[in-house]
Amino acid sequence: RALDEATRSGSTSLFGEPPLIDHSGAVWSTPDSYTLLPDAKRFEMWEADEAARHGLEAAAVVCRATGPARNFAHATRLAARLRSGLAAIPGCVIRDAPPSFDEEV
Repeated sequence: RALDEATRSGSTSLFGEPPLIDHSGAVWSTPDSYTLLPDAKRFEMWEADEAARHGLEAAAVVCRATGPARNFAHATRLAARLRSGLAAIPGCVIRDAPPSFDEEV
C-alpha cells in the first residue's frame, strides 16, 4: 500500500534501508552520518564475479587467436543451423532480422 501511495504521489524514493551498506550504496553526509543513494544502487553490494571475468578473458584469447573473419563465419554457420532447426519444429515461427541485414560478407 505504501508503494502504491508513493507511486501515485510521484515519489521516487525507495523504502527502507538495505541490510548492509557498503561504499557504493551511500555517501557520508557528516563525519558520523550517511545518506543512502536514492536509487536501487543503495541495495547493491560491491562484488566481482571472478569466474565470469576469467571466462571472458579465455574467450578473448580464443577470439584473438582465431581472428574476426573466422569467428564471423562460425557465428553465421551456427545462426543458419539454429534457424534451420527451429524451422523444422511444427508451429515455430521464426522472427528474424530484416532482409536488409546481410550476414553474408
